[in-house]
Amino acid sequence: MRVVASLTLCAAATSVSPTAKVVQLLQGMLAKGKQEKQDEEISFAKFKQWCGATHDVKAHSVEKSKEMIAALEAEIGKLDADIGVLGKQISTLDQEVETHKVDKKASTEVRRQEASDYAATHADYSESLDAIGRAITTLKKMNSQAEAQDALLQVAVTAKRFLPVAAQKGIMAFLQQEPDTVGAGVQAPEAATYESHSGGIIDMLVSQLE
Repeated sequence: MRVVASLTLCAAATSVSPTAKVVQLLQGMLAKGKQEKQDEEISFAKFKQWCGATHDVKAHSVEKSKEMIAALEAEIGKLDADIGVLGKQISTLDQEVETHKVDKKASTEVRRQEASDYAATHADYSESLDAIGRAITTLKKMNSQAEAQDALLQVAVTAKRFLPVAAQKGIMAFLQQEPDTVGAGVQAPEAATYESHSGGIIDMLVSQLE
């Protein structure tokens, strides 16, 4: 019985037609194609999702970059304007510096001249005061009219530009007197007159020292 069954199955197996084999082959290829298509669709969907996400990120980055470029261009424009303004200010300051240098040089020269003039004037004053002091000492000693006149002549020459007109006239009047000695060769009235004149001159000279 078993032998009969086996023979039946073998007969059935050997009875598959070539067409059936082709159909089976095509069905296998169809199933494989569907599976590959499904796998491809899944891969494409993932790739599309990645592309979309990447596009959004890149688009956002591009917008940010555009905003940054616009901001930087505005900043560059502002800095260019500032450079123009600061350039003008620097030019103005350079001109002022040059002007100050010229003014400083001129002022320094003026101060130098003033210092020189002051030193010369101070020396003249000192020399005049010394001459007046010597004249007062000589007049007080009352040695002789000639010595007094010599001392006053020194004052007239040295201190002329510092003496008031009245003092100059007094000195000139005294210098125009005839020189004579004071002592045994001078009579009492003459000595008294000399002493009177010299006393007035001494007072006048002392007033110039005050």
